[in-house]
Amino acid sequence: MDFAGKVAIVTGASRGFGRAIATALGRHGCELALAARSADQLVATADEIQKQGRQAIAVTTDVTRESDVAVLVERTRAVFGHIDILVNAAHCSGGSALEDCDFDQWQTLVATNLTGPYLTTRALIPIMKEQGSGKILNLTPGDRGAPEASMRNAVAGLTEALAEALADNHIQVNAIRTGPDTAPGDLAETAVFLLRSAADQISGQVLDVG
Repeated sequence: MDFAGKVAIVTGASRGFGRAIATALGRHGCELALAARSADQLVATADEIQKQGRQAIAVTTDVTRESDVAVLVERTRAVFGHIDILVNAAHCSGGSALEDCDFDQWQTLVATNLTGPYLTTRALIPIMKEQGSGKILNLTPGDRGAPEASMRNAVAGLTEALAEALADNHIQVNAIRTGPDTAPGDLAETAVFLLRSAADQISGQVLDVG
């Protein structure tokens, strides 16, 4: 299997794109730590992966809280011993127009779509550097409204900068930009492609799917 012996953390894994990526990685032999705020849905995803014969743990996590992220990483290492892959799939949507996005909604967008990937990635960079390898994949919504465009461009910039900064450590960082018609299955196939060892030469890319 493509991911035999590999361990991935997938945030936003309780539903949607995160769940699709997590189950696809499980089908290809990956062991998984699943993170999201919805405990029941997260356990259902873990059960589905375990039925495929892979080990999966569900760790209820709010990725906007540094303490939750620390627990997620510690739990994953305690169970699996190492972490090879991070998929930042937790995200939320905002209004299509800036004037329709109130301050609380803006704060939620920033916290989930930007602070979340910042916290998880920052926690895992030292681990991946020590291992001398790793893969980080960010998901960002492709909606055209100004609020989400701001988040999308920020995540793209973070992805490109990290890819350059971590290249000497053999850590690849890429992103997938979704659209309103993106099918979870198509996105999962693209994610699996980018996370394979065969794609080790691809880094700093932001791919549109759908």
